[in-house]
Amino acid sequence: MLAVLKKVFSVDDSTSPDPERDDVRLSAALLLLEAMHADHSVSADEQIAVDKGLQALFEISEIEARELRESAERRFEEVTSMHEFVAAVNTHFSETQKEQVVEIMWRIAHSDCVLDKYEDNIIRRVAELLHLSHARFIQAKHRATENNS
Repeated sequence: MLAVLKKVFSVDDSTSPDPERDDVRLSAALLLLEAMHADHSVSADEQIAVDKGLQALFEISEIEARELRESAERRFEEVTSMHEFVAAVNTHFSETQKEQVVEIMWRIAHSDCVLDKYEDNIIRRVAELLHLSHARFIQAKHRATENNS
């Protein structure tokens, strides 16, 4: 009887919201938007690349990825510094996940078939702020450009 009552009144943590996880996801999405907005022009291809990147990074559905991007875009208009978001990613992401973020940023930059100098610059700055080694930075760039060819 006690087991039945516990089951009835227990909370399923797998479906409950996790504000910290959501903040980290939003932080990563905002970093991706830095690459998308770096050339001061946003294309549909870049939005799709962001969505696909979020799907791969967080293993979420296409709809969840689009909603996360749209939420990040609303927040992006208010942002004056990316350091808060870099700090969240540095704290919660592994080295491999940070490399994946940089690779996705390269994919976004190459998605419109034009690599702008501002896109290149912002990706390099983010990689440095994420303490990504130069070797991992270059590997991420090569993977992104090979897959976009």
